[in-house]
Amino acid sequence: MTFQSFAKFYILAKDDDKQKKLGFRQIKYDSKSGLGLVSDRTFLNMLEQSPLFLLGLWMHAVFISPDSAAAAGWLYLPFRAIYPVVFRMGMPWLFLSTFPNYFVVMYLIGTTVRAAMAV
Repeated sequence: MTFQSFAKFYILAKDDDKQKKLGFRQIKYDSKSGLGLVSDRTFLNMLEQSPLFLLGLWMHAVFISPDSAAAAGWLYLPFRAIYPVVFRMGMPWLFLSTFPNYFVVMYLIGTTVRAAMAV
C-alpha cells in the first residue's frame, strides 16, 4: 500500500502539463497505464492472494510444522517482491512471480489437507 500511495503522489508531482493539470482524484482512481497501474495491480494482487497464503501458512504452522511453514513463507516473499517489476515486463515474465507463489500456497494447503486426511 505504501508503494501505491508513493506512486500516486509521484505521478501528481511529475504532472508538468500546466494546460491540462490532472487532479488528485483522477490520478488516484483513474490509473490506466504506467506507474499508477503497476502500483494498483501490485496492491490488488497482494490483496487477492493474501487470504489463501495466510490461511495456508497458519494451518501448516499449527498442524504440520512451524519451521517448514516459515521456510515456505520466506520462499514466498521474494517472488511477491518482484511482482511490480515483472508486471511492467508483461507476459510471460509475470509468471516468474505468480507461479512460484501459487506452488507455495498449494504446498502449504496441500500438505495440511493430506495430513488431516491421514488422521
